[in-house]
Amino acid sequence: PKPIDNSRESGRIVFEITVDYYGEIISLKTLETTLSPAVENIYKEEVLKLTFSPTNNENPADLSKGKITFIIKNN
Repeated sequence: PKPIDNSRESGRIVFEITVDYYGEIISLKTLETTLSPAVENIYKEEVLKLTFSPTNNENPADLSKGKITFIIKNN
């Protein structure tokens, strides 16, 4: 994703996502952040736009869980 972040904040956000059988995000939770809630929401909205594809087309999992980490460096 390429969020439009006009803030001057730098830091890190770690999201945990759960994806269903069809590649749609059904759960998104912030595990860690050093940024303001406003900046966190910019990145959260971009993650929610994502869809995923199975790596095993013959037998995809009903649910898959993973983490997405953003390291933001604004000068």
